[in-house]
Amino acid sequence: MKKHNKNKERKTMQRLGVLLCFFAANFFFAPSPVLAIGNESGAISGNVHDHTGAIITRAQIELLDSGMSRLYRAETDDDGRFAFENLKARDYIVRIGKTGFKEATRTVSILSNEKISVDVGLEIEGLSDSVTVTPARGEVQQVFDTPESVSIATGEELSRRAFLILPQALKEETGIHLQQTTTSQGSIFIRGLSGQQVVSLIDGVRFNNSTMRPGANQYTAFIDPAFAGRVEIVRGSNSSQYGSDSLGGTVNIMTRPVSEITGGFKLNGDFNTFFGGADLSTGGGLRLSGGERDWGFAAGVTARRMGDLRTGGGIDSHSVVTRLFGLSSKILGDRLQDSGYKQYGANAKFVYNPSKNDSLTFGYLHGTQRGVSRYDQLNGGAGNLLNTFEPQVLNFFTARYDRIGFGFLDSLSTTFSFNGQRDDRRYQNINNSAFGLRSKITDEYNRTNAFGYQIQAATHIGGRSSVVFGGEFYDEFIASRRNEASFSTATGDYTNIANVRARFPNGARYRTLGLFAQNIVNIIPQKLTGSFGIRYSRFSYSQSPDANPLYANGTPTVSEFRTSLDDVTFNTGLVYSVNEHLNLTGNFSRGFRAPNVNDLASIGISGIGFEITADEGVRLAGFTADFDPNHPENTITKLIHKLRPERNYSYEFGAKFRSSRTTGTIVAFNSDLIDLIERRTILLPPGATGRLVGGQPIVRQDATGAVFTSLSNSPVFVRTNAHHIRMRGVEASVSLKLTRELSFTTNASYVRGTDLETDLPPALENGIPPMTGFVSLKWEPAGKRFWLESYSNFAAPQNRLSDNDFKQARIGGIRTRGDIINFFNNGAVARGLVRNGILLATGETVEQVYLRVLGPDPNAKTPLYMKNPGFATFNLRGGYRLGENSTVTLLLENILDKNYRTMGSGIDAAGINAVVRWSVKF
Repeated sequence: MKKHNKNKERKTMQRLGVLLCFFAANFFFAPSPVLAIGNESGAISGNVHDHTGAIITRAQIELLDSGMSRLYRAETDDDGRFAFENLKARDYIVRIGKTGFKEATRTVSILSNEKISVDVGLEIEGLSDSVTVTPARGEVQQVFDTPESVSIATGEELSRRAFLILPQALKEETGIHLQQTTTSQGSIFIRGLSGQQVVSLIDGVRFNNSTMRPGANQYTAFIDPAFAGRVEIVRGSNSSQYGSDSLGGTVNIMTRPVSEITGGFKLNGDFNTFFGGADLSTGGGLRLSGGERDWGFAAGVTARRMGDLRTGGGIDSHSVVTRLFGLSSKILGDRLQDSGYKQYGANAKFVYNPSKNDSLTFGYLHGTQRGVSRYDQLNGGAGNLLNTFEPQVLNFFTARYDRIGFGFLDSLSTTFSFNGQRDDRRYQNINNSAFGLRSKITDEYNRTNAFGYQIQAATHIGGRSSVVFGGEFYDEFIASRRNEASFSTATGDYTNIANVRARFPNGARYRTLGLFAQNIVNIIPQKLTGSFGIRYSRFSYSQSPDANPLYANGTPTVSEFRTSLDDVTFNTGLVYSVNEHLNLTGNFSRGFRAPNVNDLASIGISGIGFEITADEGVRLAGFTADFDPNHPENTITKLIHKLRPERNYSYEFGAKFRSSRTTGTIVAFNSDLIDLIERRTILLPPGATGRLVGGQPIVRQDATGAVFTSLSNSPVFVRTNAHHIRMRGVEASVSLKLTRELSFTTNASYVRGTDLETDLPPALENGIPPMTGFVSLKWEPAGKRFWLESYSNFAAPQNRLSDNDFKQARIGGIRTRGDIINFFNNGAVARGLVRNGILLATGETVEQVYLRVLGPDPNAKTPLYMKNPGFATFNLRGGYRLGENSTVTLLLENILDKNYRTMGSGIDAAGINAVVRWSVKF
C-alpha cells in the first residue's frame, strides 16, 4: 500500500513538473521578453465608413472586455471618427453598430504606451466579422484567427429561430446534431459525442456537474434561450482550457449583458410573446435593464407552456403499438400523449464599477420544468404508464471581480459560483409485472450542489506573446433519496413505502482541482501564430454508508469508498496566414474525462434498463462479452474492473477563408477515444437467480449469463471501460453574399465512428449521428421593414447502427416474444387496447400477435428499424418591423408535414408548425 501511494505521489510530482516547465518555457523562450506594464497611457481611435468609403456618423462604439462586458462607450463624430484615451495595457473588443448596417467587431491588444488606430468599414446587410473568447480561455480572438473550429450564435440570430429549449436554437450551427429524448429535453452532439463528453459553461463557469449522465441529457434545456446573449461552440477537445468532459467540444452560453452602465440614469426593457401550432405552445417574457454612471442591472422572467405535440403526419414512428403490435400509432391519437410540460425562468445581473479599473458582477439564473414525462418510456416505445421528471430545477449564481492592470498583469479576475441542480424522477415499469399484479412505483430525489472558485490572470510577454493562467476548484455535494411503494392486496393501493438505496450515495462528495495556462505566440509576425495550452487536473470522490439505508439483513446499501486520480492535458494549435483572405489551421490536443459520480456510483433505472456500479460488478465477479454477429466463435469475455478515465488524442487540419462577399471553413479531424466508459450487459456465472444485484433480487437468468430484475424487461447492465474508438470526420460551412439583399448560407458535417477492436460501430449511448447539415437563402432588403428566409435542416440515413442502438426502443427497437406478451397483458390492458385476452383493434390473441410480428421462431429478436431514415425539411421564416421598437416574426416549419426523427431521439419531430412571435422594446 505504501509503495502504491509513493508511486501516485511520484506521478503527481511529475505532472506538476510538466506544468512548471510550461511556465518556465514561456518566460525563457518567448520572443522579446519585456513584460508589459499596466499603465494608463494607451489609446484606441479610428474611423467608420460604409462600403463606398462614405463616413458614418453617430455610429455606436463600445469597448468590451474578454467577458463581453462593456467598459466604455462612444459615438462617431461628424467626421466618422471616435477615440478612447487613457487605456490600460490589455486586450479589448471594439464593437461598432449602426441601424441599417451589420454589426462589426475588432480585437485590439494594447501594450505599454501604445496608441492604435482602426479603420472599420460597415457593410449594408453584409457578412459580419465576429470575435470569440472561449477557445483561448478568456483571451479575445477573431474567429478567423483561431486554430480551433468555432461557431457563434448571436442573440439576434437566436431570436429568429424556432425553439422552446436552448438546444433547439443551436441545431443550425456547423457540426451540431440535435437529439431529443422527449419534448422538454435536448442534447447537442459535437463530433459524435454528447452528454458527459461535451462541457457546457455559463459565462465561462462550468455548468457540467458530477452527476451528469452519459449520452444525451436534459441539463442545458434548463437554461431559457431568452437569457442567452450569444453562444460560442468550440468543436474538438478543449480539456487543457476547461478540464474534464471536453472531449467532443465546448459550449459557452454567455448571458445577455447589462445594457447601460454609463451616463445618466436610464430604464428600458423589452417584452415578447409567442404561439406555436404543432405543440399548442404559448408563453412570453419580460426584461428590464438600466443603470447610471458606474452601475447597471438587468432582470427578466419567462414562462411557457407546451401542449401535446403533433408530429409529421400525426404519426409516431416508434410507438409501442407499432413496435410490438405492428399497428398504426393513430389508434393512440394524433398527438403524443403526455408530451406537454411547463417551464419558468428568471435571470438577473448587476454590474458595479467602483473605479475605472475595477468591476464587480453578480449574476443569477433560475430554471424550472414541471410536468415533464419521458415519452420514449411511455407510448413512445417502452409502453409504461409512468415515467416523469418532476421537478427539474436549476439555480446558478456567480459573483465575479475583475481588475484591469495588477502589477505586471494585464488583468486579474476571481469568480465564486454556485450551481444547484435538482433532478427528481418517478417511474413504474408496468410491463414487467406478472399478469394480474402491479409493479412498484419508485420516487427519487436527486440534488447536486457545486461550489466553484476560480482565479485567472492575463499578461503579455513582450510584444508577441500573451498568457492566460490560473486555477479553479469545484466542490460538489450530492443528496439523493429513493422510495419504493409496493401494491398492497389488502388495501388495493400502493401503501408499503420502503426507503431503498438511492440513485447516488447520499452525502457523496466530488472535488475537482485544475491548474491551467494558455499561451498565444506570434511566431512569425503576420504569418504564423501558435496557441499552446496545458492543464494539471486532480479529482477525488468519497462516499460513506452514513445517511444511507440498510438492506433487509442489516448490511449497508452503500460501502465506504474513496478514490482519486490526476492527469495532465495539453493542446497545440497553429494558424498560418497565406494572405488576408486565407488561413490554414492545425490543432493537436489530448483530452480527458474523469469518471464522475454517475459513472462510479449510480444505481437505478435508465433509458435501457437497470444499472449497477462497476464496484458492484467486481464484487459479483461479473464479466462482459463482445459478440461478433458475423463470427460467433470470436466472442471475447472480460472481467469487470474498476473504472479508468477516458482519454482522447485528436488532431485536425483546416482552412478558413473570407472576402468582402464570402466567408467559409473546412476542417478534417481524427479523434482516438481510449478507455471509453460505456454501458455493457453484466454476465454472471450460472445459478445467479435469487441473488441480489444492486439491492434487487435477480428474477431470472438467460443462457448467456445475463440477469434480470423486476424493474426492467432488459438485462442488468454495468459501466465498464470498453475499446479503442476512432472518430473521423469533416465539417464545412460557407456564407455567400449573392447581392446586397440576398445571401446564401450552408453547412454540413459528417463523422464516422469505429470500434478498432471489432471494426463495428461503437456502442455509444445514442449512436453516431449521420451526415447532418443546414442550408438557407435569405432576402433582407436594406432600409426596408421586412426580411424573408427559406431554409432546410437535412440529414442522410444512418445505416451503421451498433448492437446497443438496436436494443433501444427509440432507435432500432428490438422486440422479442416476451416483450409482446408483457405489453399485451399489462400496458395494453391499462390503455384499453386489450380486453378479455383479445386485441380489440384486430381481434387477435397474444399468440396470433407475436406470430404475425415475429414469425414462428420463439427466440427471435427482430428490430423495428435497421437504419435511421434520412430527411430534409422545407421551412420559411420572416420578420416585419411594425415600428421603431416593435417586431413580428413568423416561422412556418416542416411545411410538407414530413414524419422524421433525428438520430437517437425518443420523439419524432414536429409536423407542420406555425410560430408567431411578437416583441416590443420600451
